[in-house]
Amino acid sequence: MPVSGDGMTEHDDIVLELTDDVLKQLVKRFLGKRACWSKYSWLLDKDVDEWTDYEKKLARSLYPSSEVESYEHAQIRMQLDFHQVHSLTFEGSLELKKTFEFPLIKGEREYCVTKGFLDLIVQVKPFSNCCFSAYKLKSVREFIIEIKTKSDFRDFGSILRQIKEYRAYYEGRSVERWTKGFQSTYASDRYYCVLSNTLPPRIQAIFSNENIFCLELDSIEPLQRKLLEE
Repeated sequence: MPVSGDGMTEHDDIVLELTDDVLKQLVKRFLGKRACWSKYSWLLDKDVDEWTDYEKKLARSLYPSSEVESYEHAQIRMQLDFHQVHSLTFEGSLELKKTFEFPLIKGEREYCVTKGFLDLIVQVKPFSNCCFSAYKLKSVREFIIEIKTKSDFRDFGSILRQIKEYRAYYEGRSVERWTKGFQSTYASDRYYCVLSNTLPPRIQAIFSNENIFCLELDSIEPLQRKLLEE
């Protein structure tokens, strides 16, 4: 693998670019459209004096009784929560956790064998606050990412075999959560991806047919990418 003047490989250079904000930009298309409001919006469209008994009960149920002293107070809290959530930038409205070089271990104790390493695992969760959320889609999304350089695609068949093998192993075993605080995800909320600076369209089509998603660093606008890296 080519080595740069500072002793790092091209693979290392890509890894160093993968800040949290860059990763959020790369996976944003999997997270659904940004919501304009939650299902409780009508509680702010009416004066408190006009609330029905049901609406009053619902408003108070959204907050602990120790936090709101009246229905007016509950409505004020809702207004503050709304403005807080919807004033966030895209990056600020997502929570992200990641780990590099996650080992796939087979067997136990003296029979343990490391089957391989997943380059990167990322979990992204939309920010939420009480009944309001910046996204309609609130579930955690998990991304299993293989990082590849341009030269790696000279043998993209080996990349396909590697991802298929790791996917079968990862899905087929009860893999211990790799860090505390992460949530278990359903297979439908998990994406297997290849990440590189750029991927030729023909190769992207082959990966797509295998339900493997392509993430390109070059897909981020140059100026935006520069700002994210700083």
